[in-house]
Amino acid sequence: MDTYHLSGLSFFGLLPCPIKVPFENSFRAFARNHFMQTGEKFNYFIEANSNHHTSFRTYLRAVENIRQLPDILLIPGYNTFFEKNFQERFIRTGAYVDCLPYEPCLLESGFRDPNRNCSLLAMNTLVIMVDQSRAPFVPQNWGDLLDERLAGQIVIRGDEKMFCDALLTYFHKHHGEDGIRRLAKNVREGLHPAQMVKNMLHAQDGAPTMYVLPYFYASMVSNPHMHIVWPSEGALLNPVLLFVKKERYEANKEILDFLFGPETAKAFNCAGFFSTAARADATIPKEKKYNWIGWDYLYQARSGELLGKLDSLFLQYYKGTD
Repeated sequence: MDTYHLSGLSFFGLLPCPIKVPFENSFRAFARNHFMQTGEKFNYFIEANSNHHTSFRTYLRAVENIRQLPDILLIPGYNTFFEKNFQERFIRTGAYVDCLPYEPCLLESGFRDPNRNCSLLAMNTLVIMVDQSRAPFVPQNWGDLLDERLAGQIVIRGDEKMFCDALLTYFHKHHGEDGIRRLAKNVREGLHPAQMVKNMLHAQDGAPTMYVLPYFYASMVSNPHMHIVWPSEGALLNPVLLFVKKERYEANKEILDFLFGPETAKAFNCAGFFSTAARADATIPKEKKYNWIGWDYLYQARSGELLGKLDSLFLQYYKGTD
């Protein structure tokens, strides 16, 4: 799919690896049932984000006509949807529409795009896990992670090239480049959340004392010394964004009803993501506070280019090259 012949597709999903398989199985069953009842086939493709996020980003930058894109796009993170080219050609021209009925409690956290161009259909919620027996203190908010006493004490999601979008955007928004620098100085390493859980279950002297990971994984840890902190500003969100062509909304209403329903929510739950659609997900902690980076931040001039540079900026300080 690196050439991305996406024109003519009703639906294209580029999804996080843990979501891809359960969602694809659920969507395939839905499409099969639809065909048996109506004789109509959905034209769709579902791919893993880890394999194709770079090539898809390159493709989006080159798209000039909306006919080159599927009717519905479901994509994690920010990709290039907020870069200048995509914004000017397709977002500011009103080509897409937000048609998601949000869970009411999430509207208070600013989930709805005020311009009604895009929807936040699913969220991965990030919290802090702290070893109370060894940490210098128990953080109460995200800003506490910048404390100098935590130098080399923190583990976040990432590898040698890419780190957690939600964390980097939060610290850049609220603390600027200095916040990225201070966070990098405190991060010991980047790991997959599953590896973090393994390390916390068998923590040894000298091991990191704090982890930033999805609530889904944090709740798996059965170590009496490890404590989940839901920061006062709210859990940070890694989003799965939905783009629906305005002129194709009615033609794809059955697919959208499926995406907003309990079967999709169940597939998201398999990987610890929550559906934001009203009444779709009974497991979402409605009493908790959530911290969304905000549409104003994403729609600001050149935000897409800025977001693409945060990994490089973080790596400069993390590897000590600046």
